[in-house]
Amino acid sequence: MKALLFSLSLIVFMNFTASAAPDDLRVFTPDAIRAMLGPHPAKGSEEERREFDFLIELQKIRTEEQCRSAASEEDASLVTLFAGEGGPLTRAEARLLTVRFLQAYANAGINIFLAKSLYDRPRPYDANAEIVPCIAKESSTAYPSGHTAFARM
Repeated sequence: MKALLFSLSLIVFMNFTASAAPDDLRVFTPDAIRAMLGPHPAKGSEEERREFDFLIELQKIRTEEQCRSAASEEDASLVTLFAGEGGPLTRAEARLLTVRFLQAYANAGINIFLAKSLYDRPRPYDANAEIVPCIAKESSTAYPSGHTAFARM
C-alpha cells in the first residue's frame, strides 16, 4: 500500500511539472515485464534454498558497522548521496538535478510497482524466519528488486 501511495504521489507530481516531463515516460505491460524479467525462483525450489543459504551466510558475517552504515542511508537523497563530502556534485548542482531525478524515479517506480504486483514474491525475511535484517523491514514485495532497478536507472 505504501508503494502504491508513493507511486501515485509521484504521478501527481509529474502532472504538475508536465512542462518539464520527459518524453520517454513508458509504462510496460504485464507481458513485457514477464519477457524482460523472467520468473523468480519457485517457492520450495533448490534455487530458492540456495538464495536463503546465501543470505543466512551473509547475515552471519555482517558487522554492526555495516548495519549502522545501511541505516544511515535509509533517508538518502540525490543531495546527500552525490553532493556530500567528496561527492562529484556541488549542492546546487544536485538540487538542480533533483526534479529530473524525481521524474525518472517516478517512471521507474510505476513499472517496479506493476512488476512487484505481478510477481507478488514475499521478501526473504517474510518467507524464511531465519533471515533477520538489521534495518527497518520493507512492506513491499521482493521481486523485482526496486533497489536494483533504481541503481540501473
